[in-house]
Amino acid sequence: QGLCNAMQYPVNAVRLLSIQEALNKVNVSSQGIWYETAAVYSLPKICQFEVQDMLEHQLILNTKVANIKFVDERWHTYSDEKNLIASAKMLILASGINTQEFLKKALIELTLRPVRGQLTQFRIQQDSPLVTKLPKKVVRGDGYCLPAKQDSDQNWLWEIGSSYDEDQD
Repeated sequence: QGLCNAMQYPVNAVRLLSIQEALNKVNVSSQGIWYETAAVYSLPKICQFEVQDMLEHQLILNTKVANIKFVDERWHTYSDEKNLIASAKMLILASGINTQEFLKKALIELTLRPVRGQLTQFRIQQDSPLVTKLPKKVVRGDGYCLPAKQDSDQNWLWEIGSSYDEDQD
């Protein structure tokens, strides 16, 4: 609940799922956050919020990890040049599409399902020549774009995205 409040999501944009709800809805046996509406979320900000209450932590963002090893009761992460990036008793890895293959190299087996789908949100100034060309209806195909909406400061918000496909990268 703290994350939802701190991120200042709109009312009804996110919902906390119990273990049973998550199992029923997305076949994941742990509680979590379900995003009811499509939006843009800051993954670095979410990571920062999640670790802020840890007494001792190091947050490293936008860093490519080439290898992970578990040695002497600690996780060690390495760069492409085999330089040590960090060492810790616990490692939280926020990564992308090749996570499952990457972790196999570290002898870690996770059951992950790929999902293709993303949103991009554009803010367009009210005096932009693009305003007259913004879509008025939903356009759908392999992707989609939503009708543009005016926000509180009279600028326009326009969202486009790819279709949601389970088990596709």
